[in-house]
Amino acid sequence: MPEQYATGDHYTGGEPLRIVASLPVAITPGLVLR
Repeated sequence: MPEQYATGDHYTGGEPLRIVASLPVAITPGLVLR
């Protein structure tokens, strides 16, 4: 994951945004289950 973020950050501005946007989606289920 960190490698993908670094690569996207350097070559395509869209990649980091997609990863950052996916973070809440990954975290939300944990909050809902709690």
